Amino acid sequence: MRVILDTNVLLSALIRRDSVPGRVLEAWFDDRFVLITHELQLEELRVVTRRQQIRALIRPSEAGRLVNQLRANAELVTRLPTLAAPMIRLTTSCWR
Repeated sequence: MRVILDTNVLLSALIRRDSVPGRVLEAWFDDRFVLITHELQLEELRVVTRRQQIRALIRPSEAGRLVNQLRANAELVTRLPTLAAPMIRLTTSCWR
């Protein structure tokens, strides 16, 4: 089975290993599915985990280790599908 996880799921897994996202990440570590990622997601993880409010929850070494594990063990796609309509990305700044 091939799975794509949202970046927020990966971050939640790092914050609470005993959560549902944490168990999903552990299932990937146990080779129960193939995780699909893209360089854009790896960059998003690097950027987001450098934010002060996230650094209070996730040690930089844990974030870096996850990025390295994703790069080494996930299936890294190089081409993303073309969308028929433009995609609107909501960020936390949209809600302020």
